Amino acid sequence: MFVLLLTYCAPLDHVDKIMGRHADWLARQCSAGRFLVAVRAKLLHALAEAWSEVTGEAKESLVIFLQEIPGANTLEDGAIGPEITEDLGAVY
Repeated sequence: MFVLLLTYCAPLDHVDKIMGRHADWLARQCSAGRFLVAVRAKLLHALAEAWSEVTGEAKESLVIFLQEIPGANTLEDGAIGPEITEDLGAVY
């Protein structure tokens, strides 16, 4: 689940006027894979497709979870992992 907290810096009547255009822009950005939720969705669908191709099971019978693990809870090559915001190669 994602929770978005919004703080408007403009009067609400102005926000109401442009909300439709903004929602359209958000949808285009998600479709282009520019938001984390879109990247996760693409990853989940790709995993389901691959599993179905290998096993012959229908995607509809699968349950796939992604779980985020903080960098401080990982060890790689003898070093504690970075937080995602400190990992220059991370997509978030």
